This record gives sequence, structure tokens and C-alpha cells, in this order.
Amino acid sequence: MDPVYAELLGRVVETYRHSLANAAPARESLAGIGLSNAALLDRFKIGWSEGTLSSMARGEVLERLKDLGLLEADGRERFAGCVVVPAFDESDTVVQIAAYGPDGAVTWLFSEETPVFWNASCLRASRNVLVVPDPLAGMLEIQGGREGVIAPAGPGVPLGQAARDVLVAQGAQVTLRGCEALRPELEKLGVLALPQKTGAHGQVVEQDSNGFAVEFPRRLRFVVQGIRQDSPRHLRASVKAFRRSVDGVDKPRLHLDTLDLFHARSRIGFARTAACLLGEDPTLMEDLLGKIVSLAEEFLTGREKAAPTVVLTESEKAEALELLRDPGYPERVASDLSLLGYVGEEENKQVGYLASLSRKLEDPLSVLVVSRSAAGKSTLAEAVGSLCPQEDLLRFTRLTAQTLYYQKPGALEHKLVLVEEAEGVEDAAYALRVLQSARKLSLSTAAGKGDARTREVKGPVALFVTTTRTDLDEETAGRFVTLSVDESKEQTRAILAAQREAEARPPGEGDRLLRLHQNAQRLLSPVKIVNPHAPHLTFPDERLSARRDHRKYLALIRAVAFARQHQRKVVNGAIEVALEDIALANRLAHHALGQSLYDLTPPSRRLLIELREWLSLRALKDGISVEDLRFTRRELRAHTGWKRTQLEVHLKDLVETEYVLAIAGGGQGRRVAYRLDWDGRGLDGERFYGGLADVGTLAGSLPGTCRVAADKRKVARKGRKDPREADSGPTCRVAGAGQS
Repeated sequence: MDPVYAELLGRVVETYRHSLANAAPARESLAGIGLSNAALLDRFKIGWSEGTLSSMARGEVLERLKDLGLLEADGRERFAGCVVVPAFDESDTVVQIAAYGPDGAVTWLFSEETPVFWNASCLRASRNVLVVPDPLAGMLEIQGGREGVIAPAGPGVPLGQAARDVLVAQGAQVTLRGCEALRPELEKLGVLALPQKTGAHGQVVEQDSNGFAVEFPRRLRFVVQGIRQDSPRHLRASVKAFRRSVDGVDKPRLHLDTLDLFHARSRIGFARTAACLLGEDPTLMEDLLGKIVSLAEEFLTGREKAAPTVVLTESEKAEALELLRDPGYPERVASDLSLLGYVGEEENKQVGYLASLSRKLEDPLSVLVVSRSAAGKSTLAEAVGSLCPQEDLLRFTRLTAQTLYYQKPGALEHKLVLVEEAEGVEDAAYALRVLQSARKLSLSTAAGKGDARTREVKGPVALFVTTTRTDLDEETAGRFVTLSVDESKEQTRAILAAQREAEARPPGEGDRLLRLHQNAQRLLSPVKIVNPHAPHLTFPDERLSARRDHRKYLALIRAVAFARQHQRKVVNGAIEVALEDIALANRLAHHALGQSLYDLTPPSRRLLIELREWLSLRALKDGISVEDLRFTRRELRAHTGWKRTQLEVHLKDLVETEYVLAIAGGGQGRRVAYRLDWDGRGLDGERFYGGLADVGTLAGSLPGTCRVAADKRKVARKGRKDPREADSGPTCRVAGAGQS
């Protein structure tokens, strides 16, 4: 609607609203149908049309009132003598008016379609709502104590796009009463709730994910919330008992308590107190509580079976697919997180994001972030977690030794689990290791003489753990990709600038970007990843840690290919790894798996550089490679002139960090020989991991296996919506080809 007309319609609604105060016939008419609560009428801006609009308007305003349909062509007011009820959209703009004549018949200002639902704002508080035929019927329900009520603000069908979108976006579960014409459209949207249960002479009048409300004869209403069953012997809930008011004016007396519904003494105490307050027989109240126990058990069973699903609107789906098909995805995640206030740490952000996506694969990555206190390790975890859909995210501050074994069977499956500090998982370290390796947990406990009970919790999970400790249990730390936070002065300066910018940023500006990434992850489907280049990949094999690091490297390649599934053709439920995936994985592997010379102490770093220079001269003289040379501590000490103890300390440091490999000796009477395992990279402080396959070499040996980056971007610039339509060429689209 044009803003000028929208503003005029809002002024008309205010005029009608003020007219109701002086219109005794209108108030009597509303009271006659049971609506006498003045606060409720004011809340929904109910008004009265006196028929004086034409006398109040002149010139262009008069013509606009006719354009809106509020005035007839001859100037007569269309809704004169009617009670009017406005309907608003999400921005609180009037988009529809319902007019009730003296006979109770309803007429709509815009009768072509139903643009919105009246009282749709209640969906923010409760997904389960009742749909009634018109707004006045809805107000009667609200006056009776039920808040989750909406009504079509129009003729019913067809529903407008905004009306459909709000139901889908809020995950509504609707129950129809008196408006069956809406059923076909609501069934297509998948928002119809299961039929309400009527049990034990009580009608379940409202239900959401946290509990339900049930009404028994004599207007006795029980609201049961926070239902949980920690063990088969307990069923705890907060129960509120009151007598529903007829006119909505009188405030009812109520009794509220949290109790164990499986505990007889607790039920008897609640029943006696409620009976005293409400003037009822205690035996009757005990009987009603017994019926509530059955309803609570049914509610828990239904909640466990009902998997929460998020249905995207067509516009949300289109935006998410546009992101997933962007040739710069997933690399652009780093810049998007910068827009959200997390600056720098480009590689950390990309590795963390890919690890979070890998939760949907059968062998996901897990991340351990190590840094000093206040360096920003938790910020990285929160940034990655903010892009993950809430239904796939679990946050823990501490895990006990048994807690993972007692999760619900599917509670951990393909989830991203954030743990605030590694100290919080010390007790559960063994369970985490098993969950990462076997992708499931099994626990057998004694259930009596000669009997046992087995619980199984399925994975896999992607773990994201932060810590300040550098001496973590090697068995646990070895299963993670370890990331270090940038603690430089430049990064601190950038963080402070981003914090100041965040203070000036309008609220809600980043919400759209977060929803976009969350919706994009919802559209990533589990697919099989086939890597035809795997036999040609290389990986250093001198180190024992390579056995686990190699699995992480392959998982990183799979995660990159998985993220780009909407840029590839899926054949028989599988997509193939392309060389550009390996190129990105190699770059990130240098950062995530590699080392930096600046991890060494200055003396050890100086010794390493001197050792490389010495062996390079020897190799040149002998006509062999540096990797084939062997040396002893005595030879190194003679060359450097270092003291024996000083050399032993720093050579040990180089051996432990695997820049130097001990290849022989160690027994009594045998000298240890060493070999240098460093090719001279990383002098500028960059992290590196030697021995990875050169992507340019792979491209040369496998012609016609991948596409050209320039061609793909050209396709995107020409406006082709799906990059999978790009033609394959004989050359290779590889970011950073020629680098290992």
C-alpha cells in the first residue's frame, strides 16, 4: 500500500476509535455479544463509524478516501453506523478494516483477499493458535482467557503472501474453528495442528512446546507448564489452577505451585489448597489432578515424537540458494562475519565455519580454540555458532561424566556442540573421545538380578571447545583441529574499532544476515562426497601424528565440497570433489594443521635457521638434497659453537615440534642421527604444513577434471542463476593453483 494511503487509513482508524467513547449504542451492541472489557476494546483499537468522514475531509483527502473505498462515489460513508475493527501488519500499519453492521454481518474494506491475520503478533509468544472466523469472535476467546487466537483479516481465501509468510516463519500450529474454508491452504503450508484431545471430561484449550491448558466443567482451568521427566519415577511441572472468568473483568483467584505429579503427597497438598481457594471439593480436585497426570504423559510422548521443523518462505529459500550458489561461497563467510562485528582471523573463521557444516557428514571435524584469557576464543565460537540454525546447536558450560550417555537417543545426532571451556569437559573426556571415534555411545547398567539395561546415544557431532590450557590430554586434543587466536596488537586495535562501531550500529541490522546464513545451512542436505583425486594426494608420513592429521585433512576437503553442493551436480546422491576444493582445503590446512616458526622460542628458531643454512651448504657440496643428509649432535655443536647443555635443550625443542626428526640410535653405545624436516618456509611468521600435494601438479596430470574460475565468474556476471549450468572446459578453475 502506498505510504500516503497507509497513513490516511491509520488516521481514519484513530477517528473511529475516539468516536466509540461517545457512542452508547455501539457499546451496548458490543456488550450484548459479551464484549464489555474497555481495556480489551482499547487494546485492539475498536471503533465506531458516525458517518461524518465526508464532512471532515476536503480536496485530495476526500478523493483518497474514495480511492480507499471508505466513501462511496456520491460521498456517503461506506461503514456508517458500524463497529469497526482494524488489522495491522508486522510494521504496525493498518492494512484492513472489518465493519460489523447492526445485524452482526461483517464487511471487509478490501474483499479481494486476506492480506494478514488479525492478532498475528500472538504468534511470537505461542506457536499453537486457534483460528476463528472473524476478529470479534477472537476477542471473545481472549476475554475468556485464551491469548493464542488469530482470525483472517478478510474473506478467508485466498490468503495473501504476508498472511502465509507469517504462519510459516513463526512455525505456527493452527487449529480451525468455524473457518473450514481455510483448511486446503493451511494444509499446503503444513501448519495445521493435530486435533486437540478431549480427555476425562476436560478440553485441552491451548498447547505449546512447553505445556498445555485444560478446562474441566464448572470453568475450572489448569495451566500446566515446564513439564519434564528426569527419571521414570518423577514427572515435574508447574501447575496453575483457577476458575475462568465469564466476562473477563473479574480477576480469578488462583493457586500456583511446582510439584512432582508422580508424588501422591504433592498432589494431595496441591488439591487441598486449590480446593480451599476455589470453593471446591478436595476429592474432586485430586481426581482432576489424576487426569492431568495422564494428559502430561501424553504431552511428553507427543513432544518427543514431534521433531521441530522450520519451513522457509519462498523468498527466504531464494535468498539462501543465491548465497549457496555464489562462486565466493564459503570463503565469503569470513567477510560476512566481519560485517557482524567479528574482524580479522580470516582462516580461523573459515575453518570454524566448515567444521560446523561438517556436522551433517558422517565423519565431522571438531575444533579446539587455544588462547590466553580475554584474547577472543569464545568470540570465535559464538560467531560460528550464531550462523548455525538453533535446532542444530547445543551449548554447554560443563559436561559430567555420565551426561552424554543419558541424552535422548537423537539429541546429539548431527549437532554442533559448543563447550565454553575445556575444563568443563574433563569429566566427560572419555565419552567425547568415543563419540568422536565411534560416532555413538552405549551404556549398559544393571537393572536387577540377571538383567541389564542398555542405552545408546547416536552421533556424530561436531565439537567446538575453547581453552586457555596448552597441556591438554593428548588423547583428547589429538582428535581436534587446533586453532590459535591472533593476539597481536594490530588485531587488538581492529577489535576495539569494531566494538566502537557496534555501539553506533542500529539494532537488528545484523539479524537479516544471521537469518540468511542459518537458512542457507538448513538447505544443505546430507550427500555422499566422492573424491576422485584422493589417490593422487600426498601427505607427510614421517610423523606418527600424521595418522590422525591425514583424516582431518580429508575431512576438511569433504567439508569444502559439501558446502559447495548447490554449485555442483548431484549424481546418485553424491557430489565429486573438485580441484578448487582441494586448493581451499590446502590453504586452510596450512593454517589449521601447520606450525609457525614463531611458536618456537627465539634460540630454537635461530638454531633451526642456522641448521638449515649449514645443511644447505653441505647438500650443495655433496650433490644431494637436504632431506637426505644426516647429522649428529656433536657435528651440530662443532658447527654452531653452542654449549652442550644449550644445544641439547633447543635441539630437543626442535625434535618435539618435529622440525627435526630422530631417525636412528637411542640405545646404549649408539649415537642418535637426525634429519631436518623443514623446507625453509614460514620465515615471515606464516603457518605452513609441508608435504601436501601441489594442486597445479594435480591439474596438469588430470586434464579436463575441473573448471575455469574466470569462466565461472563470467557466467555469474552474465546473470545465469545457477553456476552448475556453466560449461566445463579443458583447463582448471583452481584458486591458488601451483601452491601446496
